[in-house]
Amino acid sequence: MGVPRGVDALVARVAPATAEQSKSAVPAGWYANPSHQPGSPRLRYWDGAVWTDRFDG
Repeated sequence: MGVPRGVDALVARVAPATAEQSKSAVPAGWYANPSHQPGSPRLRYWDGAVWTDRFDG
């Protein structure tokens, strides 16, 4: 199994029963930037509920 491409992949694998549970199912941390645009920073910080404005790079 490879490294997930973002928090959406993690949420899909965990498959919580409700949207509220999905917020806490994925821990805060640095994940692949979901924008997937060339030249954009590789990592973005997920605070456990929403994407923040923090980027690595």
